[in-house]
Amino acid sequence: MRVAAITLNFGAPDDTLVCVESLLGCSYRDLLVLVVDNGSPPEDLDRLRRALPAGVELLETGRNLGFSGGNNVGIRRALCAGADFVLLINNDAWVERDTVGVLLEAACREPRVGIVSGKILEASDTGPTRRVWYAGGSWVPWKASAYHRGMGEPDRGQYDTPGDTEFAPGCLWLVPARVLSEVGLLDEEFFLYTEDLDFCLRVRRAGYRVYYEPRARCYHKISRSHWTDRSAASPTLNYYSNRNRFFIARRWLRPWERLVFYPYLFGSRAVLALLRRDPSYVSGLWDGLLGRSGPRFGDSVPRSLASSHSGSPL
Repeated sequence: MRVAAITLNFGAPDDTLVCVESLLGCSYRDLLVLVVDNGSPPEDLDRLRRALPAGVELLETGRNLGFSGGNNVGIRRALCAGADFVLLINNDAWVERDTVGVLLEAACREPRVGIVSGKILEASDTGPTRRVWYAGGSWVPWKASAYHRGMGEPDRGQYDTPGDTEFAPGCLWLVPARVLSEVGLLDEEFFLYTEDLDFCLRVRRAGYRVYYEPRARCYHKISRSHWTDRSAASPTLNYYSNRNRFFIARRWLRPWERLVFYPYLFGSRAVLALLRRDPSYVSGLWDGLLGRSGPRFGDSVPRSLASSHSGSPL
């Protein structure tokens, strides 16, 4: 069975090349590696073209399509190439040698699997750590958000039991092609953040399972300040994560859940905007209320955000 692995690049390709190297080093050999350049500056794109190993296919979008739009370019190419499974991986992540094979084994072993993800551990510029970033996830409707189990905890094997989960982040997904054909691609209205939650909910609504396989290990080079010190979160992150929760609420919350969600969101974001003197909370709420989707007008999404997905908001 053929697996097509897709990763996005935007800007300097250093992280992307490490990710690609890990994919090419996997023990599973029937693997097509696709790199989607999401509108990088010319000098970075030229460097990527020259540095990519032979056999890796480069798709150039010409502009920043966001996380959902960029991945969709790769997914369409993968399906046209006859892939049986599509692997999405952040460009600032890398996998162990057996990860792809373990994910595929789980997808073939378990019935009605729509997404398989693995144990994702934190990494930094100096290398991998033993801190958990994702080891299963939960969906909290009244917050219109999803959360990672075990985030920040030392990995002591406490999350080594495979099984169904409610949410898996788009940092590492293996999805059967037939599921993509039935459920559809990532929704480009979101542009950035929470598109993975929406897709998980769509997969589960269609009767498929989101499955956690801890033997498949991935390392994600995240900025810990964004997730352990929310005062350091970027305005771009704050804007999209809060705006897009309105889309989640309108699509997936029951009326009584919305009655709890809207006061919670407006109240908590107003407090954060005042304490942190950050107007991105307010602009995100305003555009979400008005139903404005896609990229924010005049926005230039930073490299680390345009090519990766980093989790769910508070």
